[in-house]
Amino acid sequence: NRYGQLGNGEAGTGVTSALPVEVAEPAGVDLVFVGAGANHALAIGDNGLAYTWGSGLSNLGNGSSADSFAPTEVMLPLAFAPDVVPELVSADIEGTSLTVTWNDAAADGYRVRVHPSAGDDLTVDTAGDQTSTVLEGLTPGASYEVSIAALNWVGAGRFSATQQVQVAAIDTQLAATVKSHVYGTATTLSANVTPATATGEVSVKIGSKTYRAAVDAGTAQITIPAKARTAGKQTLALAFTPADATHGASTTDATYSVTKAKPVSITAAGKAFAKKSKLTIAVKVGKLTNGAYPTGKVTVKVGSYSKTVYLKAAHKGAVKIKLNKKFTKSITAKASFAPSDTKNVAAAKAKPIKVKVEK
Repeated sequence: NRYGQLGNGEAGTGVTSALPVEVAEPAGVDLVFVGAGANHALAIGDNGLAYTWGSGLSNLGNGSSADSFAPTEVMLPLAFAPDVVPELVSADIEGTSLTVTWNDAAADGYRVRVHPSAGDDLTVDTAGDQTSTVLEGLTPGASYEVSIAALNWVGAGRFSATQQVQVAAIDTQLAATVKSHVYGTATTLSANVTPATATGEVSVKIGSKTYRAAVDAGTAQITIPAKARTAGKQTLALAFTPADATHGASTTDATYSVTKAKPVSITAAGKAFAKKSKLTIAVKVGKLTNGAYPTGKVTVKVGSYSKTVYLKAAHKGAVKIKLNKKFTKSITAKASFAPSDTKNVAAAKAKPIKVKVEK
């Protein structure tokens, strides 16, 4: 053990051993292959690294000529990797394909490295007579850094300066329809996004509120609340926002109509009256087509005479109008309804009625 070739960590004592002596393995490493010489020994660890010990004059490969009494890691010959750095000429994207070209650096081969903004690097090794290569199947919407290095049997040398490339996102198209409806009722907006593989959400802003719905298999539905839009022709601006960079955003407009609500019916009725007496006309305005009770003014007209009363929601459409004028003969009465919300509710007229004077 003069040079520490037993590898047990003891200084050189010149003591020989006729029996195996346990080698002082490096911390956390099991030596799995061992080769012994007269003055030194070599081993491979389970971590794939090489270790030597014994006489430094045997060139242990650990960067020193001193004797080593325990396994010491061998320094890998990094200097043997190519020291030339090829020039990256271009990195061009077409669809999801990347074409990389470089100058001829007289190397055994080349390694193209494509580093994504997220995920593992992509590498392609080429022969020394190549100065270009094509990588397929890049991710739409992703950005990459491209570099090139010379290659030999040891490995790759230093990589060149990088070039940034961006793969275009997949174009999307947004189409939408809105069911025309009566003012005061809700309606449904149906949106379609193509391609159907796109995920994200569709949104529409109405007034100060924004309504959203997730896209599932290329479709989304948004309920537009009652009274969100006034009566008339309406246009909504929609937007598709993708969930990731793979697909692009898109917008569209949807046009539809909101019709005025109107009473489902209006009727008038009066009983025979005594001559020169005041009579009462009962008017019934039915619910509006949006289900609400009507509000506004109800007018009864007899000839040039008319009387108007206010109709509240609490009246549930029914009012009795007492005419202040005294009539001496049978009359024809005409009843009409004028809504308080003339923008969104239609007016209505009842059929004229005849009320007879009592004989």
